[in-house]
Amino acid sequence: MKKVTLIALLSVFIVNVSVLAREASPAAKTEAAVITTFQEVKGMVFDKSTRESLAGASVLINGKKVYTDLDGNFTIPAGATGNCELKISMISYEEKVMTVNLSENTTLKIELNQR
Repeated sequence: MKKVTLIALLSVFIVNVSVLAREASPAAKTEAAVITTFQEVKGMVFDKSTRESLAGASVLINGKKVYTDLDGNFTIPAGATGNCELKISMISYEEKVMTVNLSENTTLKIELNQR
């Protein structure tokens, strides 16, 4: 009985060591290090008529959503290159949809019209 228990525990230990060694291998680290760089979209949202920045406006691109800070600024990782659709909205303002070229590093200035 002791031999069976000892063999079972030894087998579990060997399997665990094998799994840990595979996770810590240099090949696994190399594969994890291959990451594509993500483009970021930066900008500012403000009221078209008053030119005041809009805090809390929603900015959506490629399924990722952020809100503007107190100064109306936002930064959002786009995760792609080329043209993408950017959707900006805020309560009591008209929603704005625009196409953005992610290959260019520009800061957007987005005006929203009140309803």
